Amino acid sequence: PYGTIADCTVLGGAVSQITKRIQIGTSVIVPIFSHPVRVAEQVAMLDQLSEGRFIFGVGGGWNEEEMANHGTAFATRFKLMRERIQAMKQIWTQSTAAFDGEFVKFEPMMQWPKPIQKPYPPIVVGGAFPHAARRAIAYGDGWIPIGGRELDPLEVLPQFRQMAKDAGR
Repeated sequence: PYGTIADCTVLGGAVSQITKRIQIGTSVIVPIFSHPVRVAEQVAMLDQLSEGRFIFGVGGGWNEEEMANHGTAFATRFKLMRERIQAMKQIWTQSTAAFDGEFVKFEPMMQWPKPIQKPYPPIVVGGAFPHAARRAIAYGDGWIPIGGRELDPLEVLPQFRQMAKDAGR
């Protein structure tokens, strides 16, 4: 059930210590619920603990009331998610990172450790077709489709591949 899901960063850290070859990833972390400096630190640490086997799954969320409790406007959640991911990429790839966006702002700062994977762990964007697929192409490294809705992910996979090709990805 939704309410009994463990914190995936804690669970991922534990799993990373009892496995040596499998990749470890999140289905989705909703980065709009936490400050990007904190999430960047958690992801980098998971990548370190797993010796470069971490895959960072993200999503924009769906629960408007939960977002309100985290101080996020439902209507702008995807813009916020994109900015937070852009900010995290700066943190992972720069010795000193700063960000000045519409929603995310922080002065020059340093954060260590950096991820093992370069430039950073793969980012896969979760959600329905076609919107989440477009977000995955724009700022992710892959897409986690939602199954069981009106579209079968396997049926739209050729469209997704063409969208990525058209975008030069």
